[in-house]
Amino acid sequence: MIRNGAGRFAGNPLWADGWGWAMFIADDPARNVATSGDADCKACPIPAAASERVFVQGYPTLGKR
Repeated sequence: MIRNGAGRFAGNPLWADGWGWAMFIADDPARNVATSGDADCKACPIPAAASERVFVQGYPTLGKR
């Protein structure tokens, strides 16, 4: 995930809701295998919705503002 607060890349299925989405697999780590942020990526960070989809629970420094 890459934060995209400026709303760039409108119409690109890998950029939505303020984020750029990607998924990489071990067999081919240089290639993004995601085709759509909605279909491939958005479900994973749901548990971190309260912290803007960023998992900060294991990193106390990230939780401080």
